[in-house]
Parts: sequence; structure tokens; C-alpha cells
Amino acid sequence: SHDEVARLIQSTGVITTSFGRRRIFFGRLNDRETLKEAVAYEPQSTVVDMLDLGLLRIWHHMVKAGRPIRLLQQGHDSLLFMVPQGLEAETLISEVRHHLDVQLPIRGRICRIPTEVKAGPSWGDMAPFNSSRFHEAMKQFNERMARLADSPMAELLALPCG
Repeated sequence: SHDEVARLIQSTGVITTSFGRRRIFFGRLNDRETLKEAVAYEPQSTVVDMLDLGLLRIWHHMVKAGRPIRLLQQGHDSLLFMVPQGLEAETLISEVRHHLDVQLPIRGRICRIPTEVKAGPSWGDMAPFNSSRFHEAMKQFNERMARLADSPMAELLALPCG
């Protein structure tokens, strides 16, 4: 609670997360802004640590095993992967969800962070995985790719680079 964090900050100036990450607060320990930072620190830090643990599991169980998945970007509380299209994508996404399901005891309770999965042929076309919007975006993408394959651009795309 806010009161617990306020007492802790005012007495020690330190917050320690469930993962053991410590932050020392050097500001005015009675200041409202310092308290806001301290209250936000544990949940924000814990989310990132849980995400990192899930990412480590993905690397260990999927990437090292040669699964066709590539991490493109890690944001503050998100991961962006590239996987092949088709039926294998569903299997890979299911595996990713499994590895991101990190359970952590916090103050005597088991906590987990829900995972939302979006997919699509491009960043702008992403939609909740297996939703009708996702399937429509994939259909449009495949139609664009088919038109491109039949266009004069296809010859240019086939030229070697360098």
C-alpha cells in the first residue's frame, strides 16, 4: 500500500522488489514526487523483470532449440517477434505465451501478468491473434504479395543484391 511504501522510504530510503532489485531514493524522502516514484517502482520493475524472465525462457527453450522465431524489439512492457506465416505460427505463439506465463510469489500471493498477443503482416496491421481483424489483415497481405509477384516489380525483387 501507499502507506507501507511511505514508511519504508522515510525510514530506509530503499525499495527492494520481489526479484531482489534494490533502488535507493536520494530525493527528499517526505516529498510527494519521491513517494510517487517509490510507489510506481516495484510494480514497474517487477513487470520488466517478469518479462525478462519470460524472454530468457523463450531463448532457452525455443531459440536455442532452433525454433523459427526472432526477437525484433523489446519495449518497456512488450516484445515484438517475427515468426513464419502459417500453421506453425499458432504453435509458436502458444509456446511464447506459455514461456511468458511467469508466476511470482509477492507478499504471500502468486502473481502473474496476463499476456496479450497481437499478430499481423506488419506493425500497422497487427490485431489480436486469431481475431477476424487478424485474418482479414493476413488475407489482404497475401493478396498484395500475389499481385506483387505478378507485377514487373517481381523481376526487380529477384535481382541479386550487391
